[in-house]
Amino acid sequence: MEKEFVGTCTLCGKSVYCHNGFLEGVVQENHTLVCFACQNKTEEDKSL
Repeated sequence: MEKEFVGTCTLCGKSVYCHNGFLEGVVQENHTLVCFACQNKTEEDKSL
């Protein structure tokens, strides 16, 4: 299993990796990287 460091989450600072071509986060419209945990929390906050 190939694991490659991509960058850090701009919200929490967690390392974000790519596993076999699958990014463990989201690149936002402003070209920043956010991990899935922060992305999910942001979406939950917006729905309230």
